[in-house]
Amino acid sequence: MSIRPAASNHGEAPVEQLCIYMLGPPHVTWEGHPLPIPRRQARALLYRLATHLDPLSREQLGLLLWPNVPEITTRTNLSRLLNHLRRALPDPGLLLTQEGQIGLDPTRVWSDTRAWTEALRAPPSSIPADTLQRIVALYRGSFLEGFSLPHCPEFDQWLIYERGRWERQYLEALAALVEMEIHQGAYEAAIAHALRYLEIDELAEDVHRQLIELYNIVGNRSAALRQFERCVAVLERELGVSPLPETRAAYQAALEGRLSEQQPVQPAWTTLPSLEAPFVGRGEAMYRLRQAYAHVQAGRGEAVLISGEPGIGKSRLLQEFVDTVRHEATTVVGGGHGAERGLPYWPLMEALRPHLTAVDWTTLPIARSSLAEITQLLPELRASLPELSSPAPAEPGQERARLFRALADLLLALAARRPPLILCLDDLHWADEATRSWLGYLGRRIRHVPVLILGAYRTGEAAAVAALRTELARLGLLQEVRLDGLTEEDVLYLVRYLSGQASGAEQFSQRMHRETGGNPFFLLEILRAMFEAGILWEDDTGWSTPVDEATEDYRELPLPDTVIQAIRTRLARLSPQARQVAEAGAVIGRRFDMDLVQATSGRREDEVVDALDMLVARQLISEHEGVYRFDHDLVQTVVYRDLSHGRRRLLHRRAGEALERRQIDDTATLAWHYERAEQADKAVTYLLQAGDRARGLYAYPEAIRHYQRALALLKEQGDHERAARTLMRLGLTYHIAFDFQKAREAYDQGFALWQRAGTVQPITLSPTAPHAFRVDWPHLLTVDPALAGDANSGGVIEQLFSGLVESSPNMNIIPDVAYSWDVLEGGRTYIFHLRDDIRWSDGVPVTAWDFEYAWKRVLDPDTQSPCASLLYDVKGARAFHQGNLRDPDSVGVRALDETTLLVELEGPISYFLHILAHSVTRPVPRHAIEAHGEAWTQTEHLVTNGPFRLHVWEWGRRVVLTRNPGYHGRFTGNVEQVELYLLVDPEAKVAKLEMYEGDTLDVLSLWWGLPPAEMERVRQKHAGEHISAPQFFIRCVCFNVSYPPFDDRQVRQAFAHAIDRGTLAHVVMRGLASPATGGFVPPGMPGHSPDIGLRYDPDRARELLAQAGYARGQGFPVIEWATFSGSEIVAEQLQKGWRRILGVEIRQETLEWGPYEERVFSGRSPVFLRAWMADYPDPDNFLRQSDHRHPTRWEHATYDALIEQAKHVVDQQERMSMYRRADEILIKEASIIPLVYSRQNMLVKPWVRRYPASPYKWWFWKDIIIEPH
Repeated sequence: MSIRPAASNHGEAPVEQLCIYMLGPPHVTWEGHPLPIPRRQARALLYRLATHLDPLSREQLGLLLWPNVPEITTRTNLSRLLNHLRRALPDPGLLLTQEGQIGLDPTRVWSDTRAWTEALRAPPSSIPADTLQRIVALYRGSFLEGFSLPHCPEFDQWLIYERGRWERQYLEALAALVEMEIHQGAYEAAIAHALRYLEIDELAEDVHRQLIELYNIVGNRSAALRQFERCVAVLERELGVSPLPETRAAYQAALEGRLSEQQPVQPAWTTLPSLEAPFVGRGEAMYRLRQAYAHVQAGRGEAVLISGEPGIGKSRLLQEFVDTVRHEATTVVGGGHGAERGLPYWPLMEALRPHLTAVDWTTLPIARSSLAEITQLLPELRASLPELSSPAPAEPGQERARLFRALADLLLALAARRPPLILCLDDLHWADEATRSWLGYLGRRIRHVPVLILGAYRTGEAAAVAALRTELARLGLLQEVRLDGLTEEDVLYLVRYLSGQASGAEQFSQRMHRETGGNPFFLLEILRAMFEAGILWEDDTGWSTPVDEATEDYRELPLPDTVIQAIRTRLARLSPQARQVAEAGAVIGRRFDMDLVQATSGRREDEVVDALDMLVARQLISEHEGVYRFDHDLVQTVVYRDLSHGRRRLLHRRAGEALERRQIDDTATLAWHYERAEQADKAVTYLLQAGDRARGLYAYPEAIRHYQRALALLKEQGDHERAARTLMRLGLTYHIAFDFQKAREAYDQGFALWQRAGTVQPITLSPTAPHAFRVDWPHLLTVDPALAGDANSGGVIEQLFSGLVESSPNMNIIPDVAYSWDVLEGGRTYIFHLRDDIRWSDGVPVTAWDFEYAWKRVLDPDTQSPCASLLYDVKGARAFHQGNLRDPDSVGVRALDETTLLVELEGPISYFLHILAHSVTRPVPRHAIEAHGEAWTQTEHLVTNGPFRLHVWEWGRRVVLTRNPGYHGRFTGNVEQVELYLLVDPEAKVAKLEMYEGDTLDVLSLWWGLPPAEMERVRQKHAGEHISAPQFFIRCVCFNVSYPPFDDRQVRQAFAHAIDRGTLAHVVMRGLASPATGGFVPPGMPGHSPDIGLRYDPDRARELLAQAGYARGQGFPVIEWATFSGSEIVAEQLQKGWRRILGVEIRQETLEWGPYEERVFSGRSPVFLRAWMADYPDPDNFLRQSDHRHPTRWEHATYDALIEQAKHVVDQQERMSMYRRADEILIKEASIIPLVYSRQNMLVKPWVRRYPASPYKWWFWKDIIIEPH
């Protein structure tokens, strides 16, 4: 099937076709009637195809809509989207596909953009006025006005580009139309079209001027004067400038009631005499550079760093030396700049780019893997080597080293191709830290290689290069050359050379030397200022001044005191246009072209051309192949610093907008402009992108600076949610830079802000979520509150069943079914008062009888509830559960009536209300259980009272919960449905990852299912969506003390001291956990004891093992230990450490979870891994309730006494002290060795605006908010 575009009538939409209007707010019609396209992404696809009505490849569309998604996922997503679009169109045949191309049928589809393009194939000035009028009528507003595709940066960039392009074409058409109408005498029509022009570009001073003249011609003098006032206000507000003289002349003519007679404005400037100075006074410095070069020619690497004040001639020295050896050496030249300081490796990229097209890559002695690595910095290298593969994944912590090595390999290969090689980098004080660190690395590679490193830096900013100087000096490579001012003789030579005089000028030169200190740049600036001021001129004898040489050494000459004053004096003599263009250039940065400076300055093209010519003639800027740059950084600095705050801010905004329209990839520069423009939203967006880019290039200090700047702006705005996500990025960056303490601090601060953001109530109610809340969930084993022994099943149960109380994200207890309660007898008796308006989902009232029945059912030995012990503090509960009491009425829970529940405890306990928030205490519907027996939990029979109902349960695959319309509580979120995707095996996890990257999963957990290395890759790729939160969850290794030799405490302690928890947490587990250097009670929980753990100490470990009779492991029995599937990487790390440090042999066997648990709890495993997550936020849950005691067979009377006494102590300070003492005993006895404190790590899509979580619950789904996207 052909998908060639067909012609359509200019400006007219045929009724029988599909018509797509995009020049303004977009809409679609079919046969003249509106056609809704429901899904935003489908509309985006339709608009992209309709813009030119040309077919596009699947790859193009995939990159546009899913730029960071694997290719296989992109193909799947695009196929689904195409099917959705076909269903939305009135005729599926309107959408054509053939041989990987996708398009719309051009014979049946009309778009205003295609009609515009067909009509404007010729320049607007050559098209008849009536045709041009019909064409501009198509433009109802900006391209796709009001439409966007959130979280799709490639589409947004395309949209920005297209909007700018159509707007420019529209303005060109309007300008041509205005000129035609003026020529035809159609002044009123010209006025109308000029006004439409200013609606788009109100800074067009020439159009304001045209309107003033047109109003004057038609006799509307008051409108002309108002137009001038509007022009003045706009220019002042947007550019901080006044109207040009010709605009004021048009205003004056209107004011006086006469027609203006415009005369061409001649530039009021003349070209200065050439002041190209000879290279003088640097003989000693040049000699040292040549000496270093000679050493390099002999095969020895060298490094020379040149320092001096600004303007002293550092750059000139480098240039002169490189020019002398360019014909015989490979020269790689670049430099830093202040505006580019945040761009990783920018000086090096600038230096290498000219060589990319000049090298025969097939013969260059460098590995393809190194070149693949370098494409991260220089993607254009793939144009020469299209067969290059993507860089292979690196080992954790080795990414930056591998990039360093690849860059060095490239330099050494270039050196081998044409030795020697000179790497010359100017302004190192402005180079990024990554570049300077790489130079130190390069130094280690060139000690016996013909490579010369040349660099220059300002003495006032020596601290920036201190580490590099230290490293190069340590390697024995460094020579330092400091440049001072020229001597009086050097200045005299310069003056005579420049003036063409063979003799004389001694006193004049002495005055120049005294004023400038021999600084060459200052000297030349003073001379230029004197020429411009008319106190120095050329004549037949050379230079002349109005001051006689005999008058006291030229002291009467009015010279500036400083080079800054000299520059300011020169700038003051520029025309207004030239000064404005210079200001725009100074804001843009080191280099700029005419289009960019025109867009930034807001001046017309002819004005900018004249201004640039003046600046070049005045030797303030220079031009090379269409690129302009200031002749010295000091000129740019003075121009920039003298800008008012308001004008500086406006110019930065315009520069940023102009760069955006160019679709540049330099996010650091965009961030720099928008920060200084005080456009916080855009600055944050680009700062985060720049940070991600720097982190991806392993330039961690630069990434951290970008993130910190973004964080400061977000905190100023009070945007806690985005600030929290930025802190998570910071935490990840600190971690991969091996600053683990700062990583932990950033993660914790981020989680605190995340929680704070979750408590802020929206000003207006959020609309219903655009889709279900889709979650990666390990498993759902049961929905029976009595039978759930795992957190994941418990989390779902808490959505289905509401208890007496609930725990909030900040771990406070708030009323739920019970609206109040009384505490009697010193905390031994509770009376709960229940609401009388709560119903089961089948309409039956929820009563106190349901709670009594549920609790006694849990305690019934026949139920075999895994969590029955949580109720042991209820009077008689332990005895009843263990079969010592037969009568269920002996248990201290009793319904006094339908809405009153009495609970009696064995003794007062402070954590009792927290236990009541656990899923095991939820009520169950006795009438449903008695009616259906064990089948009561099947979806069709299940009766619940919680915020959600069970809609679908596909065992092992998927669970769907829907909002309970009869729920008695409050939904603060907007989620109507929750979808849980189950299973944790690797294949299922990979499928979930694809779902997440295809935007069909909202939360992806990073603590199960994927190998740590893959999790690290995923976390790096989606750093902006990564959340790391503290968790009351500990992983540990345990010993069965009934097994010799682990019945010996010294042996257990030796094993503990041989565990490197830091490496385990930070390297093996990739920072997904923190080293457990404290006690068994985790950080953040009351009673935590920091730093009491048996620290990593190999010498102490060997000493203890020797004291136990097993020196160097001799005589120690071979130990068989079982591990479970998924724990192999941790087990292997422990095993290697014990073998290496203690000399013992541990044989590992990996079992599935069920057999593993059976072996551990039957006492048949001498060493085993365990984990414990809090059921309630109290030390009692870890030190008394956790399951470590039974399989370790460890007994300790003092420990038991402490934890039993502590739970009844009312004084919390004393109680925590008792728990800490018990924890210290547990750690010293070493029957259980804490390994890591786990954290919640997950990816959360940006549209999940609120996602509350606590350290032991992350399923507050009724409070989640999903924004439209």
